[in-house]
Amino acid sequence: VQRSPSAQGDFIEVGRVNHRYDTTFTDRDLESLRVFYYRVVAVNRVGAEGEPSAAIRGVTKPNPLPPIGLAVARQGLGSNRVRWDPNVEPDIRHYELFRWRRGATAPEPVARVRASQGPEAEDAEVGAGELLRYSVVAVDVDGLRSVRSEPIEVRSRGYGLMAAPAANAIELRWEPAVHDEFKETLVLREGGIGARELGLAKAPKYRDRDVKPGSRYRYRVVGIRPDGTRAPPSAPVEVHIPEAAASAP
Repeated sequence: VQRSPSAQGDFIEVGRVNHRYDTTFTDRDLESLRVFYYRVVAVNRVGAEGEPSAAIRGVTKPNPLPPIGLAVARQGLGSNRVRWDPNVEPDIRHYELFRWRRGATAPEPVARVRASQGPEAEDAEVGAGELLRYSVVAVDVDGLRSVRSEPIEVRSRGYGLMAAPAANAIELRWEPAVHDEFKETLVLREGGIGARELGLAKAPKYRDRDVKPGSRYRYRVVGIRPDGTRAPPSAPVEVHIPEAAASAP
């Protein structure tokens, strides 16, 4: 099998089919949207070549276009569902969703979804309030891949945790709508040797009374789902109790 970039150009051998009844050949690893001309030459047992066939023209298939229209379809605590517009090519086999975390130099694969399932995918491994970027690649039935889509930046859903000094205590509050997704919320206080569980809150607030004036404290909360599993922890909040707080009424 011989190939040339033009019908009149110099043909070079690109492959051999070693059995007389095998009459197909695939020329691989070519660039997209390239024009080539092919002809075949029969070779006998002693290596003598016959006259080449007439040349035929072939055009390589283009890679799929990168997906467009990326947007957040839905968010839950610890998950982001990303959607995009379906590609115009009719032979897209699947899409691949990629994620960048803060400081990452390369994307992580998140999900692969068949085109027939619809152009959206879920990332269920995100931190509460985490800032992320997403991009999508389209892959056709021949394995040709698009370049990555333009990324979108997404802030995942958080607890909205706040902390403030109160009378001989620290008052913690977080978003009621987030709290309502769980049966209860675990309150943690972080220290030098790890996190201490302070208690389970049935409402979106908690008061830590085991505090001292002039000290600094760091807290997180964790939602407990109805099945007992834990949601991702909140981002930490830090609060300092002034010396004067001890005498506050």
